[in-house]
Amino acid sequence: RRSFVTVIELIQLINNLDRREQQRLFTLRELSTLSGKTRPAVGMALQRAAWKEIVARVGNLWINLMNPPAITDLAFALVSPSYISFESALYHHGILSQSPRGELTVATAGRPRRIETPLGTIRFIHLKRPLFFGFDADRMALAEKAWLDLVYIRGRRWRDQLLSEKVYLDRLNGRRLRDFSRRFPRPTQTLGIATVKRGKGG
Repeated sequence: RRSFVTVIELIQLINNLDRREQQRLFTLRELSTLSGKTRPAVGMALQRAAWKEIVARVGNLWINLMNPPAITDLAFALVSPSYISFESALYHHGILSQSPRGELTVATAGRPRRIETPLGTIRFIHLKRPLFFGFDADRMALAEKAWLDLVYIRGRRWRDQLLSEKVYLDRLNGRRLRDFSRRFPRPTQTLGIATVKRGKGG
C-alpha cells in the first residue's frame, strides 16, 4: 500500500474528525489507525502540516489549528485528574475583575508545571487529592472552592496584594465557603473566611 500521506489527505482526515466527532485534539496513533497508513507516514504529514501552521504539537497531542479546541479541553487532555481553579475560575465567576495574566490556572494532583501552547499558557498547580472537590460537570471550580484553593497555595503575604486589586468577595456564598473550608488546613480556613469578611466590610 502507498505509505505516503499528503497534507491535503491529512486535512481531510482532520476535518472529518472535527465534523463527525467534534474532535480537535488527536494523537499520531489515532490518525494512523483512522487513515490506515503507517505512523511514520502520518508523522511526516503532520510535520509538513505544522510548518504550514495547520496543526501544532503539544506533548503527545496534536491540535487542529484550523478550528482550535478550547484551551480548557487541551488542559484536561494533557493532565488528568484536573480542574479549572484559582484565578481563572474566580475570573470566570466574576470575582476577579481582570483575567489572570493570560494564563489558564488548573488544579492537578500531579506535579506542577507551566506549558506554553499555541492556545495560550496553561499553569498546572499541585493540590493534594483530599482537596479535589468543589467543581462542576465542566470541571470548573465553584467560586468558593477556587477562592480557598487560591488562599491555600498563596498564603497570608499574598492576601493584601490581592485585595489591592478589584475583587468582588461579596459574591461568594458564605455558607458554601464555610462548608468547603472545613476540609482545608486550619490556616486556610481562618485566612480564607477572614479575608472575605474584610473584603465585604471594605
